[in-house]
Parts: sequence; C-alpha cells; structure tokens
Amino acid sequence: MSYKNSFSVLKEKDEELVFTKNFKRKVLKKLREIDALKKKEILNSSELEKLGKENYWKSKLNPNIKHTQKKEINPELKKKQFARHLKKEEKKRKQKLKLKRKIEKQKRLAKEREEKEIREKIEMEKRKKEQGAEDKKRKERKRLKILRKKLRETRDDNQLKREFLQKIIEGMAIDKVFRKMSLTYHPDKNNNKQWAKGMQQKLIDIRDEINKIY
Repeated sequence: MSYKNSFSVLKEKDEELVFTKNFKRKVLKKLREIDALKKKEILNSSELEKLGKENYWKSKLNPNIKHTQKKEINPELKKKQFARHLKKEEKKRKQKLKLKRKIEKQKRLAKEREEKEIREKIEMEKRKKEQGAEDKKRKERKRLKILRKKLRETRDDNQLKREFLQKIIEGMAIDKVFRKMSLTYHPDKNNNKQWAKGMQQKLIDIRDEINKIY
C-alpha cells in the first residue's frame, strides 16, 4: 500500500488516521497516558495540563474530522487557574504597594531632611545674631570702660574734654556730640573769633582721639 501524500488516509486496526508510523506511535502513547490520568482521582497541575490536550492529540490522529465536542472544563483545573490568577494579581498589588510606600518614604525623608536643614540654618543665624549682639555689647562695655578711665585721667581744667567724654558715656554718638558742641563754640556765635577757632580745633582733636578708641 502506497501513500497518496503526506496526509493520505490509512486504515489501521484501531481505525484511526495517522500521518506517519512514528507520529502515530507518539500520539497513541499520549492518548494512553491521558486515559490513565482519567482514572486518577487527584491530579497535579502538569497532569491536568496533559488531560486538557486530549482533543488536540485526537485531532492530530484524524485531521479530516472536526471535533464538535465541546472541550470539557475540569472544575479542579479552573479552580487552580483562578487561584494562580489571584496569586499573580496579589503579587502585583503587593509590588505596587511596596513601590508606593518606598516613594512615600523617600518623599518623607527628603522633607524631613529639608526641614532639618532649614531649622539648622535658622539656629545658626540666630546664634550668629546673638553672638554678634554679645560681641557688640562686650566691645561697647570695653569702650565705655576706656572712656571712663580717660575721664578720670582728664584734669579738671580740661572741662571741654570732660564734657565731651561725659556725653558719650551717657549714650550720645561721637558725631552728634561734636556737632552740638561745635555749634556752641562756633566763631560766628562768639565775639572772640580767635578763641572760638581754638575751641573748635580742640573739639576736633578730642573727636579724633576718641575715634581711635572706637
């Protein structure tokens, strides 16, 4: 008996159609395995997968016959497939949640770090300000101490210098004291212009001397 072509129909003892002898043996072996699996009560996932391919192997034996029989859905297989689907979805959900928490943590840490830097900056500026104010007070106390010492050392006959120093110790600025006293001893306001000019020069000398302290 010769083959008409690679898809020629051959009658065998089992009356099933095949393409080649080797392929027939392979398909029949698969079908025998499936028949054996049908007798088992409990099947694992790989066995259920094999069982689901029964129609596939039958169609390979007889490609000219269309299997109108509806594929039977094994409830156990469906249940396991749904369980796998749920497991995958749960895994995805957990991964998304983990990523979301990670991003939120990074944002929170960045915000805390920024707030910490701002607090540190404010504290540093505050300390600098307080330090500057303290230094200013300390310098002012030192200057006042020197001025009081100079006032004690100034002779009583040098009333002009004593008056100048006293006003500064009381809290007036040097330039303000100078302007106020120079108006009193201005040549235009005194008949003795020569004397007034001399007093003006003394005031300038006193101001220059005190400016050296400051």
